[in-house]
Amino acid sequence: MGVRLIEPASSPGLQQLVYYNFLYSLIHAVFVAGLVIWKVDGIDMNPIMKFIVPIFSGIWVLVEAIRLWLGFSGNLRERVPELAAFVLLTVFPQIPIMLLLGFIAVDRVPADAVTAAPQLVFLLLEAVVSFRTVRALMRKQTAEFFRACQTDVEGAARAGAVSAADEGPGTPASWQSHAGSDRTPLPDGVLDHGGEPSIGDVASAAGTGLSRTLFPAERRGSRSELLKED
Repeated sequence: MGVRLIEPASSPGLQQLVYYNFLYSLIHAVFVAGLVIWKVDGIDMNPIMKFIVPIFSGIWVLVEAIRLWLGFSGNLRERVPELAAFVLLTVFPQIPIMLLLGFIAVDRVPADAVTAAPQLVFLLLEAVVSFRTVRALMRKQTAEFFRACQTDVEGAARAGAVSAADEGPGTPASWQSHAGSDRTPLPDGVLDHGGEPSIGDVASAAGTGLSRTLFPAERRGSRSELLKED
């Protein structure tokens, strides 16, 4: 029996980007908190920006923690939904928030641009690399799925041939209908049309990854049981 080597589809470059982005985000969060407190208490801010800046800064901190976890876990374990959710959160809302806080806000200071620029570079690089990684994972999992289907069909064909030889003349058709009806469902991230992964496929997988992260299986099950009882 031969040994088949499986080449990993995860991206070492993306893993390094996420790791160093995590370290910088810790420092950036401290600077953002200090700048927000100083702006609200120390300077005469625009009333609208005085309301918007703290809210968007809080959203950035919350989403950044979820985003980095999805990127680290999804790339390391080759999970398409988690990695697609990482792409989605990178493009929106993190990149627009960094542009707003660092380069668009009316009452910004030079420290805003200095701290936001490296973060924006991380986000842009991660968006490009992670999207390519998601497409590579989809192609790999699609190929593995169809290879497994082909193996199942060939096994069913051999079993049918043996059964036909044992029963005598005639070819039984039951194994053919059984092989067609007992098809394994498509796993997450596998394309059912056999083509190249599109942006729609990535967005669909991203929704699955976000729902699994925000609502684990245990919580989803308990909620469905409560609805049935009502």
